[in-house]
Amino acid sequence: AGYYRVNYDENTWIRIANFLNYDAYDKMHVLNRAQLINDVYYQVTQGNMSPFTFWEIARHLRSSTSYTAWYPMFNILSFMS
Repeated sequence: AGYYRVNYDENTWIRIANFLNYDAYDKMHVLNRAQLINDVYYQVTQGNMSPFTFWEIARHLRSSTSYTAWYPMFNILSFMS
């Protein structure tokens, strides 16, 4: 067991974003959604991905009231400020 980050090609990230934003995002477990936000932000900070992709993934949070889903975003926004 260990801690692993995921990375996909840009097209797959966009497909995930479309699923989260236009399908039923709540079909994906909240912990998976939180980890995706964390993983995509990490890829942006490493220069492996466009910030646009991060914001597309994070956009589904506008519909979420789950603290767990928002938690990585709170950390990211705190880091940015």
